[in-house]
Amino acid sequence: MQPAPDAGGDRGRVPSLLLGAAHLAALWAFAFAQPLLNLLAKNPEFFVARHNSGGDIVFFAVVLVALPPLAMLAVEALAGLIDRRVRWALHLVFVGLLAAAIALQFEKSVVSHPAKLMVLVAVVLGVLAALAYARTEFVPQALSVLSPAPLVFLAWFLLVSDVSQLVLPQAKPKLAEAAAVHSSAPVVVLFLDEFPATSIEGPHGQIDARRYPHFAELAASSTWYRNATTVADQTVQAIPALMSGLAPRSGALPNAEDHPRSLFSLLGGRYRLDVTESVTSVCPRSLCRASQQPTERFGARFHHLVSDLSLVSEHLLLPDAIRAHLPPIDQTFGGFRGGGGGNDAAGEEIGPSDRAALFQRFLTGIDGRDRTLHFLHLEIPHRPWEYLPSGERYPLSPTGTGELQGPDGKRISNRYAAELSWQRHLLQAGYADRLVGQLIARLKAVGIWRKALVVVTPDHGMAFVPSEPPRNATAGNFDQIAGVPTFIKAPGQTRGRPSERHICTTDVLPIVAGLLNTRVPWTTAPCAADPRHGNRVVIQSGTGSHRKLDAVSEPFAVFERDRARTLAEKATIFGAGDPARLFALGGSADLLGKRASTLAGGPAAGLSFSAKDPALYASVNPAAGSLPALLQGKFASGLADGEPLAVAVNGHIAAITRAFTPGTRSARVLAMIPPGAFRAGRNLVELFELVSAGGQARLQPVGGVR
Repeated sequence: MQPAPDAGGDRGRVPSLLLGAAHLAALWAFAFAQPLLNLLAKNPEFFVARHNSGGDIVFFAVVLVALPPLAMLAVEALAGLIDRRVRWALHLVFVGLLAAAIALQFEKSVVSHPAKLMVLVAVVLGVLAALAYARTEFVPQALSVLSPAPLVFLAWFLLVSDVSQLVLPQAKPKLAEAAAVHSSAPVVVLFLDEFPATSIEGPHGQIDARRYPHFAELAASSTWYRNATTVADQTVQAIPALMSGLAPRSGALPNAEDHPRSLFSLLGGRYRLDVTESVTSVCPRSLCRASQQPTERFGARFHHLVSDLSLVSEHLLLPDAIRAHLPPIDQTFGGFRGGGGGNDAAGEEIGPSDRAALFQRFLTGIDGRDRTLHFLHLEIPHRPWEYLPSGERYPLSPTGTGELQGPDGKRISNRYAAELSWQRHLLQAGYADRLVGQLIARLKAVGIWRKALVVVTPDHGMAFVPSEPPRNATAGNFDQIAGVPTFIKAPGQTRGRPSERHICTTDVLPIVAGLLNTRVPWTTAPCAADPRHGNRVVIQSGTGSHRKLDAVSEPFAVFERDRARTLAEKATIFGAGDPARLFALGGSADLLGKRASTLAGGPAAGLSFSAKDPALYASVNPAAGSLPALLQGKFASGLADGEPLAVAVNGHIAAITRAFTPGTRSARVLAMIPPGAFRAGRNLVELFELVSAGGQARLQPVGGVR
């Protein structure tokens, strides 16, 4: 019979309960706490965007470092009350699991094996580490030496890293003096997000008024700067540049401390400020304390923070093949597990990710008073794509939003996958158009549409080029990132005019100041008048890290040429004019609305279609404002890349899409279905391969959702 592990000759190898807890704390710190703290230290904008206080950050960091080891200590203590051998066995299990997590992260950094093999190797290494811990003196002694590591990591994160700027007391920003504004006109500023100018333009560069009627209405009463370009491809630099008129600089946080000169300080002493910043905190508390900033109680903030960062940890730990099935964490600043949208369970607290609620509160705050700045930065048509032009939302799968990117953050190389993302963006741009219409209606209803100064512009664009990043500017996607639709309506302006002048987003503030009959009391960075830029478009790109910026540029003539090419490509894929054409990806729009039975062209192809969320179609409530408009699924095999498919809902052709093969034998299917195709209750969804017989389009059944 073997002696108990903490008896006899083995007694010296079994650490005490507290020493064992210190060992687990060290392993936990290296396995989970340090990688996450290191990532956050490089991206302090994450906390700024979520409006987390210094207390939030300290509390989270302490909980991250201390709570899991304390929980393991408590479990071991309870196990020890049962039997010391149970406690020792449990301790070794914890050691092995944490060692396996460390091994898995090391594997990810040096090899790229199949996910199952990587996990198996990590488990084996974890078992070996636990055995070494139990049978040698060196491993426990090494962990004893490393036991201060959690405190070192915590102190570095809070006191030394860039996050310390948000934790330690900082000198109050010295605000620029408020300008002598000689106008009392209300100022209404709506900053949109991830919105290339080409999204709302037709093939010849005009606004596509049938698809985007409210942008056309806005242009009819304002100056539309057709050649406006952004100065940064990341929100945390682009929005402060819009507010301040200053060029982005590496290392600056999107807050008042690093941007004391802004639209808010310009008007703050003269205007009442009604400000909602969704990602930044540039408006100083001294000016915006009474403003309608989105706030949540501490409990809700901490719950959302833990939820999001636990998912970030999964992305850090798991192999690429596994984390590809996780919700993305690079499309927004919060609400990762819910796709970036939605409010809390009670529906009472409005956070930055509650986009529809933020906009409605913004509208309600527009009360018609003079000398008021109404400001909103809204992450629309920013990802996640979940809105139809009609205003309905469509649910996103818990395992992903349908955004088709590789683990490197770039779009996958498949052209049809890029077109599917482009389609969903254009539909959400239709929702942005709807919101602009509501804004115009509100301004008219409170009687200030004519006399108000109105600014509508996004921070930067969005690219839909295979194998290119969707956001970081490169030579291959430059025109879609750079061009932004910019509209400025002067007080009293009733007739619109397009301007061919090349302006940058840093020109917006000086233009606004001029229209208010004042001047910006600091030197701004206009691009059109800067001889150093000449005829070039320059973007400060956050490639690799938000903390370091690199200039990417190209001649304005090249930008114009590429923009025209993008518009021609968009017209070929999606047509122009008729909004219904957006649901016919690649053509065959004439089939929409026809009965599928009249186009049947042969027996079923014998393919097996597996829908991602078939239960969504079993009980549809069109009155609820949410419809299963995004159909996702796959075929095991049998469909070629780019194969055209018709989607019938309740017997009528509702959408045309294409299958695509993302480097595997299986073919994936994504299709956008218009809201009018659904009825209350169960909906029958059928898929057909489009074939040509005698010059006529025929449908061959290939699967469906029943």
